[in-house]
Amino acid sequence: EKCTSQACECAPDMFGSKCDTNIRKAWFYYPEADAKSLAAFEEQWDVPLWNELMSELDVLQRSNCSTQRVHFGLIGANAKGAGLASTLRYMTGYLSDAYAENKGFMFAGRLNYAGTRSCKARNQLGDIECFLQPLSGCTQEREQAFARYRNPNARNNRCMRNVIGTRCTSMQPYLQKKIPEKYSKQGNFWWRSAMLSYLMRLSDATEEWLSLEQLKADIGFKHPIIGVHVRHGDACHTTTRKGTCSGLSTYMQDIEAMSERYNTTRVYLSTDDEAVVREARQNTKYQFVINQQMNRKVLDSAVQIEYRRNLWDGSSDIGHGIALSTFQDVLLLAEADYLILHLLSNMSRMALELSAARRHRLVPFSSKDGPWCAHWRMCEDRFDLS
Repeated sequence: EKCTSQACECAPDMFGSKCDTNIRKAWFYYPEADAKSLAAFEEQWDVPLWNELMSELDVLQRSNCSTQRVHFGLIGANAKGAGLASTLRYMTGYLSDAYAENKGFMFAGRLNYAGTRSCKARNQLGDIECFLQPLSGCTQEREQAFARYRNPNARNNRCMRNVIGTRCTSMQPYLQKKIPEKYSKQGNFWWRSAMLSYLMRLSDATEEWLSLEQLKADIGFKHPIIGVHVRHGDACHTTTRKGTCSGLSTYMQDIEAMSERYNTTRVYLSTDDEAVVREARQNTKYQFVINQQMNRKVLDSAVQIEYRRNLWDGSSDIGHGIALSTFQDVLLLAEADYLILHLLSNMSRMALELSAARRHRLVPFSSKDGPWCAHWRMCEDRFDLS
């Protein structure tokens, strides 16, 4: 690294006052929190370069509408869709690849989580724009592309069946094997945070649905605060994590360490398990902040949420509540000052990336199950992890 009296210029994906934390390998990061250190970390982030990338994306996403890269599919295995965080993760890869070709990216496929009565009432059934601002500024072309979607199982579907198997010829992902040279010095975490931040711009309707400021006031979300992600929903019954999910007690050592290091006892608890909520309520040492408006019972299922077709046929808003509660959890975690996460979970990855994007620095964190993005191709394939 190169150091001045103000800050060190770290190698790509290296963080800290001495550039000694590799985000692609680290299970924890407990940096200094004084004002001088925080200012140095923000300088390392290079906010002017970040703003330049955001401006470039704005231009690309509104230019050359006839040549934008279009994705028509239903992201996920077996043509059933994927989790909300996983879907957004794939889309950041597509956005990145389009940028590498100096093109805009247009998503004309479907999102299970938008298959709700509220989205249908807005004439946006299955449309990710039910929740997010339009990604492409080519409104007419996008409407035409969206109308060309075909069910992955339909005989007349000539495009993508699923993202893991056959892909559309117009949207082969993972082409970009390295970050564009202009931004390469910042590293992959910075780049992925930028792609996600650009994608995750909430629509006005979603802002109104979420009412985050009112929610924070209602539940007592105040700074400084530790954010803890305890994932216990469908993934604990239906995926490779089956039987491996633990109670709140296994997180207490991390909470205690973070609390002592940064002098706060306030903890925002992000969990889909009522049993974990009850366990937190019994703890008197820490002030657990919990979203009681969230319907956690609907998440306790032997079938993955995105595969429960009755939630996504436009007939109910149960799925709408699931989607909004997911956005609430991710955004509140991202607003926390310190994080205890599951970095093998895309939801935790999103929280860490969005947190860094909003603060222009990597926040203190610890992970219960591994480093950031070690096993997803859009991170792993671009670098030698040895």
